[in-house]
Amino acid sequence: EEREYIANSPFPEEDVNTSESEAVLEIVSLSFRRDNKWRFAQGEATFFAEIEDKAFLRKVANHRALFGAGDALIVRMRTRTTRVGADLKFDRSVLRVVKHIPAEPGGNQLDLLEE
Repeated sequence: EEREYIANSPFPEEDVNTSESEAVLEIVSLSFRRDNKWRFAQGEATFFAEIEDKAFLRKVANHRALFGAGDALIVRMRTRTTRVGADLKFDRSVLRVVKHIPAEPGGNQLDLLEE
């Protein structure tokens, strides 16, 4: 019953702000399917973002960009903020991947089996 009311919200979506910035994003999960978003972490916050960098996506498709746990990307990112009623919504897109930062092998973890 409520689905129709929510879909036909009396509040229009209003653009609040669009900004671009450089950011360091840790890859949480990625998708190899076309038009699927990748999940990133920036500090404690996680979010999904569309990858718009076609050259980077070609590298991924051709196995010239490989990823492991803890890898990060330096990116040029666009954040579009909209408001629907009292709620703010943030849509993020990676416009360009500047650099891939591989995680340190083994990270900062201690090897408990090492003598």
